[in-house]
Amino acid sequence: MLLPLLVLFFLLLSLSVLCRSVMDGVAFVDGKPVPCVMTLSQVQALFPQGLVGLCECFGGRSHVFPDAEGTFHLKGGASYTLKLSGAAKWPSQGEGKGEKQGPCAWAPSLSTSTSTAAKPIVDSTALYNANAEDEQCLFRSANASPCYAEKSVRDIFHSASPPDALSDARAGKVSYNVGTASSLAEDDAPRTAVDCSGELSFCLPLVGTNDTPGKHIQDRVHEYVFLPTIAIRIVDTLEFQRLRSLKQLGTTVFLYPGATHTRFEHSIGVAHLASQMVRQIALCQPELNITRADTICVTVAGLCHDIGHGPFSHLFEHLVNRIRERKRIKGTWHHEQMSIRLLRRILSRINLWEYGLTDEDARFIELCILGLAPKSPWPTNVGRPPYKRFLVDIVANKRNGVDVDRLDYFLRDSLGCYGRAALDVHIPRLFSACKVLCYEGEYQICFEEKMALSLSDILNVRAKLHKHAYQHRIVKVTDYMVSDALYEADPFFKVRGTNGKLISMSECVEDEEGFCQLGDWVCNAIAASSDPRLAKAQSIIQRINERNLYRVVGTAMFARFQVRVTEESIREEILSYCMEIEADLVLRDAIDKTLIVSFVVITFGSFDDNGLPDDPINKVTFYNPKNIELGAFKLPRTRVSPLFLPSEYGERMLFVMVREEALADVVTAAFEAWRERYERHLGVAVPTSNRRKDESPGKGSARPRRFSENRDVLSGNDFVSFEEMQRQVQTAACEQEAHQPQPQSQQQQQQHFQRGVKSARSPSCKLGNLQGERTDGNDENNERVKRICTSVGRGNVEEKHTDTCTHEGGAVE
Repeated sequence: MLLPLLVLFFLLLSLSVLCRSVMDGVAFVDGKPVPCVMTLSQVQALFPQGLVGLCECFGGRSHVFPDAEGTFHLKGGASYTLKLSGAAKWPSQGEGKGEKQGPCAWAPSLSTSTSTAAKPIVDSTALYNANAEDEQCLFRSANASPCYAEKSVRDIFHSASPPDALSDARAGKVSYNVGTASSLAEDDAPRTAVDCSGELSFCLPLVGTNDTPGKHIQDRVHEYVFLPTIAIRIVDTLEFQRLRSLKQLGTTVFLYPGATHTRFEHSIGVAHLASQMVRQIALCQPELNITRADTICVTVAGLCHDIGHGPFSHLFEHLVNRIRERKRIKGTWHHEQMSIRLLRRILSRINLWEYGLTDEDARFIELCILGLAPKSPWPTNVGRPPYKRFLVDIVANKRNGVDVDRLDYFLRDSLGCYGRAALDVHIPRLFSACKVLCYEGEYQICFEEKMALSLSDILNVRAKLHKHAYQHRIVKVTDYMVSDALYEADPFFKVRGTNGKLISMSECVEDEEGFCQLGDWVCNAIAASSDPRLAKAQSIIQRINERNLYRVVGTAMFARFQVRVTEESIREEILSYCMEIEADLVLRDAIDKTLIVSFVVITFGSFDDNGLPDDPINKVTFYNPKNIELGAFKLPRTRVSPLFLPSEYGERMLFVMVREEALADVVTAAFEAWRERYERHLGVAVPTSNRRKDESPGKGSARPRRFSENRDVLSGNDFVSFEEMQRQVQTAACEQEAHQPQPQSQQQQQQHFQRGVKSARSPSCKLGNLQGERTDGNDENNERVKRICTSVGRGNVEEKHTDTCTHEGGAVE
């Protein structure tokens, strides 16, 4: 009984020994059996697409690269994956036989031919065990296993720190196939080799799909959004989380109740689109050698481009500069400056080396946030060659305005305001139609020429959003009211800054700790405060909540975009007309404090060399995929469809507002006089709201509060136009002059005309009262004007404010 068991045991033992001896000479690459020693010819036959390196699936997970002869040495029976493989260009027959190949490099071609990967530069042997004593970790990242090299390779790294070595690799100084820019077509002549300063025996992995750890987030616009690990690390910081309390469109929520989306979700959407665009370009043009570090840098730039915004977004930027001007502080503050400071604050707490990034990568992220104007010199401290300039245009395109920041807020803002996305262009289709080409000496993102009309639609959406949302009449009014409330509260409302010091909101721009505490919540905090010094700010916030907004006394649109008049000159002219109506210096000071003159400029986001609005398509470069040898080009103006060609690419409108309703009538009369003078320079504006008679009750922000107590009901004949008023006044003056025993002087006639103008524009006066008789219903209004004039004498009326509060989903332009 024991004999058969012993025989079976020895048979199994001999079989296992036989299998082990066979397996010692065979390894597996993605399940395919290969010899443990693969020569260059065997590699070319088994992997015609090229093979750069292998990664062990189990055990030490070491990386294996070919030696100088192109031979791979693998473990018997071990399993490997092609994770580190890439396209390779094998030498032709007879090339390099018996001699060592020198450093090879080639220029990134713009043709559709398959890219190649660099051959090994120095001698190296296989990297077997990650724990071997004679091997040392070259670099380690969050999304890749450690890469080890033997001592001969490790000595190269001792000449520079690991971050410098990585930056050299990304700058094209190692075995990357990066050289000088080539022509649009493939050259028939052989490429000339250039010297590579860094001599490494491996290539860093290029961008792949689903090879980066991270997290998926559900988004209302882009559905599932993927963020890499370093982006998640940045999101989970105080500097970024504060964006949850910043509405993307600021006070637009008072016009469109659905516009409650925040900078937080917008930033995540921009990061997603930036990552998708980089990956699409890397997939279609592997010759550009877009690395994983490039993708991460552009993604982080899209994520952090708006972290420097304050409460109510762009409104806070204007508020800070207004206060700095009052305090006579030199320099203008911009939110991009704070974005860079907060980014550095975040990255200072993150070990970039863990994610395969260096200090040069951090500077490149800053460059992607700020953008780079065309023809500007390429910085030398970002660790990348100049041909990667196109990466900077992905988040902040200073060339033509087509970037992922605008694409996201066009979709997100229209969805919040209108309930649907107003952008008809399919974003993945747009990305698939882009290609990086060299035009006028700079590599830039070009689009298929058939996408010209789609790009025009995108930029047209920008103008419509400005017209109907960003710079709508109600939005402009609420912008000024919130700005006035924060302006009055700034000296008294404090937040906690560095070391627990209490500082004002305007001082937070110099204190990063205090700035991270700010959000849209400050208005609610001011309204709920018990500090009596905030009473004036609280009254303005109460007016916003009760829809008792500032009164828009008139609007005008200029026939030509470029005009010589300024907001200040128009303001002075309106005040001079007010003095003609009522020669009272105290009343003039009261009007000066309550008058707001604001320009509203809407363009397609592009200007020509003369500073005039222009078609942004003129600055977009295109290409023909069926004739790639033609290269990049710009469309001539004759190829633009006349069906979608506007007569002008910009408009300049004027809004005149008053803070106090009691002074609206005299300012209205003065504005009508100014409007008559400049009538030939004005055009006809397209109405964006229904025009209302002043006496109509309960019409939102324009409800006449002066009738709330006396409740006088006036007929439609109580008001006349300015022209009719002038005719009535002149007729009355002529009749009075006929009954005078002596003719009046010119000065007396002018004074009589002024009294007639004042009487005719009074809201409680009828046509029969042009001789100066007033009804009793206007007594309360007169008393209110007196109180305003008295407060002016005490200096308690708010300081005049003429700067423009313009906000948009991405940037002020």
